[in-house]
Amino acid sequence: MPFINEKIGEADKARIDWTKFKTIPNDSDPGMRDPDWWTIDRERDVFFICIHPGGPDGGGVPTYALSWKGALIRIYAKGIWEIENLGDWEIAGLQIPPDLLQSQSSEILQVLKEALIVHGFNYDGPYTKAVKIVVPGHQE
Repeated sequence: MPFINEKIGEADKARIDWTKFKTIPNDSDPGMRDPDWWTIDRERDVFFICIHPGGPDGGGVPTYALSWKGALIRIYAKGIWEIENLGDWEIAGLQIPPDLLQSQSSEILQVLKEALIVHGFNYDGPYTKAVKIVVPGHQE
């Protein structure tokens, strides 16, 4: 089953330890307080979710998380809104656990692309046809 956007059910909310989704480790701000929506692939047990929308005034770089194979991957990214690049995402940072970094990073990036296409800019995936991940200083 591919990724879909859906409201998180109470059973799913209860089975996930949301404390590990804090925006910054050891930060007093838990980041996401009450998750409502996610982009999920139930067959692969992978989900993508916004854990912090950006700065206190809505500025800054939003923080997302990809829960993949039991690992939590933090993504600092923003969608690009210019019409010629609509659908692109600028990745300011990826925090991939060291044990996955070398062996599975290309698979993680592919799953991330799939999630971003469906997620769109705010769970509106049908409007996002393709995703190009732009990492400053990195050629895809």
